[in-house]
Amino acid sequence: MIGPCRYAPELKEILARAGLAYRQHDDFHFHELMEKASALAPERQDIPFALANHHIQTGNPELALAIYKRLSRVLPDDSDILFHLAHWSRFANDAAEAGAAERRLAELNPEKAGALARIQQTVETWIAKPLSAALPERISPDFRTAIVIFGYRLEADGSRHPFLLSRLKKTLETAECFPEAPIVATGGVPAAGRVEAVEMRRWLVEHGIPEARVLEEGYARDLSENVIFSRRILVQLGAKDILCVVSAIAARRAGACMETIGWNAGSPWRRVETVISGESADFSNDGQDRLKLFRDVLRVYGIPMMQIYPELAER
Repeated sequence: MIGPCRYAPELKEILARAGLAYRQHDDFHFHELMEKASALAPERQDIPFALANHHIQTGNPELALAIYKRLSRVLPDDSDILFHLAHWSRFANDAAEAGAAERRLAELNPEKAGALARIQQTVETWIAKPLSAALPERISPDFRTAIVIFGYRLEADGSRHPFLLSRLKKTLETAECFPEAPIVATGGVPAAGRVEAVEMRRWLVEHGIPEARVLEEGYARDLSENVIFSRRILVQLGAKDILCVVSAIAARRAGACMETIGWNAGSPWRRVETVISGESADFSNDGQDRLKLFRDVLRVYGIPMMQIYPELAER
């Protein structure tokens, strides 16, 4: 039997401070406070679970995996823990650990196990996918094509970063090749009173694209939000073939996330392709981007990183 929570006031104060550190991106103090909270209330398994997820956010999957393994020994029938243990064991190329977790998950929660299997299939497909700077082949007119240009932060004075200009030029080239395709400009990080999506749309219109052809998504702060917030617009457009204009280093992640949100939300696209802009000629699988791919597909699938409420919330 779990005893009374004798340390609730102190625990809440520590978690409140941890929440503040989290929002301020103070990772050192966040980890320190979460470890203290976990020691104070060892029955609260959600605390180390959140800490493990934060290790994923900060690029330390080996630390996260160690916590998932420990938690699975304490709570062997917790489907959330098994889900993460299997997923991140696949990332670590530990087939034995992943397989054991997947089999147990399938026994406990077949629906969640099926979702994990489809996520893994999507990830593996995009990791193995060859990338090219060439434009995709024309697609059958029976399916509506849409172009999604992924934003890049503006300069401090609000001007367009060279990487963003590179994506805009590639978007213009793509738009000429697919003249009937609407364009979704996505990116909402402000600078000097300007927003990425607005500046992208302005540039495209200045370079000959009709105003009505470009739609703005001006809220996204990162790649996964680019995908999450663009989906509604794409569904309203009736799009089925999605062309993602993005840099090479993020192309596999963008493609996997766009594909995942389509099938998970019940509106699967017929095809997702990436259109590589010119700021990077590196078509290899970068280690950090592989980590971000494994992380972001979970986020667009609908799994938040921080699950302690109300003390902590997703950034």
